[in-house]
Amino acid sequence: MTTARSFDAKSRENVGTGAARATRREEMIPAVLYGNKKDPVSISIDTRAFLKELSEPGILSHIYDLNIDGKKQKALVRDIQLHPVTDRPVHIDFLRVSEKSEIHVDVPVKFLNEDNCPGIKQGGVLNILRHALHVVCPASSIPESIEIDLEGLTVGTTFHTSELKLPANVKISHLEKSDSVASIVPPKVASAKDDEEDAEVAEDATDKKAE
Repeated sequence: MTTARSFDAKSRENVGTGAARATRREEMIPAVLYGNKKDPVSISIDTRAFLKELSEPGILSHIYDLNIDGKKQKALVRDIQLHPVTDRPVHIDFLRVSEKSEIHVDVPVKFLNEDNCPGIKQGGVLNILRHALHVVCPASSIPESIEIDLEGLTVGTTFHTSELKLPANVKISHLEKSDSVASIVPPKVASAKDDEEDAEVAEDATDKKAE
């Protein structure tokens, strides 16, 4: 289960483009808190604190304690709008949650024991088809990650969602049971034709330089 983290936030009375720009000049990020059958609330978050959290994996699957003017509210980051040039966050959407809330959330897939995987040691390649899985679960039971153990596995092994070990109250929402998550594929072996084509490319390049 994810561990709640916290952000200090301030309520915002003024909204609109001009007010949002003024907020950003104060090194704060405009945001909105909505959901759980309550009215939306305009807030602002410290830019440095959010950038630090943004650098960590799984920001969209963590529950946060928003300390808004001294009052705490649990929430999930639902959307982050980024500047098209600088990639800095310019607006954040938070979704209110409670212990009983059932939510849809993306959870990262984590691979364990690559060093003890015979298939990879023999030159096989881990082909990751899904870096995250979309699940439905109570807000109080969001897993930090979905783990796949590679120990003892050989080339040709394919992981399907039906083989994953999930907590009893966590369900994959958008995949069929047979959907693949990852596989260990054989290394690509260069053929004689590939070598011949590479040689021709190198020869053409040499001729052009000579000209």
